[in-house]
Amino acid sequence: MKHSTAPDGRAPLDGSVPREIVRGGGGAKRAFLRTSLRLLHRRVPLHVAQVPPSNAVAVHGDIVLLHGWGLDAGSLELLAAALGRVCPHRRIWRVTYDTNWTTWEHSAAELLGELRAQNAEWHDTILVGYSMGGIVARSMVAQGFDARAIVTMCSPHNGPLPYLLFPGPRSLSRHNAMMRALTQNPRDIAARTKLHCLAIKYKDALGWHAYDGLVNESSALAEHMGHVGSRHTTVLHYTNTAWYDPHWRGKDPYYLPASLEAVVAIDESRPPDYSADSLRAMRDFSRKFTAPPPTVTSHTVSSHKSAKRPKAQAIVAQRGDLLLFTRAVGLNRLITWFTRSPFYHVGLYEGDGWIVEARPRGVVRRNLRGPDGDRHFVVIPHEPLLADTQAEAALVWAASQLGDGYDPLDVAVIVLERLFTSLTINYTSKNKYSCGEFVTRAMRDAGVDPFPGRVADRVVPADFERFLRRKRRKGGRGTNSPSVSGQ
Repeated sequence: MKHSTAPDGRAPLDGSVPREIVRGGGGAKRAFLRTSLRLLHRRVPLHVAQVPPSNAVAVHGDIVLLHGWGLDAGSLELLAAALGRVCPHRRIWRVTYDTNWTTWEHSAAELLGELRAQNAEWHDTILVGYSMGGIVARSMVAQGFDARAIVTMCSPHNGPLPYLLFPGPRSLSRHNAMMRALTQNPRDIAARTKLHCLAIKYKDALGWHAYDGLVNESSALAEHMGHVGSRHTTVLHYTNTAWYDPHWRGKDPYYLPASLEAVVAIDESRPPDYSADSLRAMRDFSRKFTAPPPTVTSHTVSSHKSAKRPKAQAIVAQRGDLLLFTRAVGLNRLITWFTRSPFYHVGLYEGDGWIVEARPRGVVRRNLRGPDGDRHFVVIPHEPLLADTQAEAALVWAASQLGDGYDPLDVAVIVLERLFTSLTINYTSKNKYSCGEFVTRAMRDAGVDPFPGRVADRVVPADFERFLRRKRRKGGRGTNSPSVSGQ
C-alpha cells in the first residue's frame, strides 16, 4: 500500500520491509567484535577510492560513502555495488578514515580538503553515512561542503546507547562538546531539509527493542533536531538474541533497503517512497546484482611517515575459474586433517581480485587484495570443465545467493561420516551452504555436474583437487601442481 511521507518527514512503520527472520553473518560479526575490543588500534591513514560510473560518457554527480567506527571502506562493499547499479551515472567515492586516534570532526576536515583537491564538481553530491559516518557527513556540511543531500543509516545523532563508554563512541556522546556544537551549527541547521535519517529496531527472543543494539531509534532518526527531509524505521526479526547485530546489518542494503530508495529518490528529485512494495523491490534488487564491483582507482593521503602503501597482488586467474585455498589456520586445520588434503576452502573467481564464496559469515563477495584477502591458493581453470557461457551462468547463480547463510552443521555431518564410514546422516539445509556445496550447486545450475551421483552437501574442497592439471617431475612421478597461482 502506497503512502505519503508524514508532515514531520517520518514514514509510518507500516512501510517496513515485510517480516523476515535475519540469519547468517556470524563470522564477520565476531571478527568485527574482536577488532572493536582491541585496546590499542593502529592509526589508519586517510584513503580515497573512486569507482567510475558504468556509463563513463555521461557522468552526472557523485556519491560519497562514509563508514562507521572501527570499520573501513570495504565494510560498505555491498552498498557501493548496489548503488552502482541503481545510480549508474554517478561516481562513487569510497573513503577510509581513522576512527580511533582522530576525532570525527578532524576526519571530516581532512576528507573535505582531500575531496576538494580532486578538482571535481561537488555541488551534486549525495553523502551516505553509516553509523559514525553519518556524523562525519553532517560535519563536512557544517564545515562548508555543499552537498545535495545526506543519507544517514543507524547514525547516533543524539549519541549511542549510554553503556557504550569505550573511546571511539565517547566522542559521539550527546554530552560531548563537538556534538553539541554540530547540532547548533547554522550550516547544519540549514541543511536539515536535505537530511534523510534511517533507523533500525528489532524483535528477538527477549522481545521488542526500540534500538538497533548500539543506537536508539530516536537518536538514529534525529528526533531532537526537528523537521528533516525524511525519516524511516526498518524492523528486523530474530529467533535468538540479537545484541548488536541489527546495527551491524544497517550497512547491508538487503536488510536496510530504505538506503537505496532514499538515494534513488534524491537522484530523481522526488520524495522517498518508503512503502512496503517499494522497499521489497529494493531489497530483492540488492540480492541480484551479479557483476563484480568496478575496478577501483585509488590513492592514499597520510601525514604519518609510518604509513605504508599496500603492495599490489598479482592474481593470474580468469573470470569463472575455481580457487582452491591452502595454508589453513585455526579451526580450518581440522578440515585438512579429516580430508587428508592441503586444501580447506574453494570459491568462484569473478575477476579483478573478487571471489564469491560461502564462508562462516555467509555467502559473500570478497576482495582478495583487501584486508580480508588471501594469496595462498591455486587456480583450477574453468576450461575445459566449464565453457565460458557456463562459467558466467555459474557466477550469476552464485551472486544471486549473496546474503544466504553458512551451514556449519553440514561440515559437522561430513566429519562424522568420514570418522564412521558406516554412518549415513540424512541432513540437508535450505539457503545455507558449505563452500564445497556452494561451488558444486553453482556448477550444476550452469549445466555441469562435477561429481555425478554425489550429494552436493557432502562435497569438500579436497574433492576439487582432482581437477588440477597434472605435471611430471624429473623423476617421473606424477604430482598435483597448480597451473597458475595467486602467490
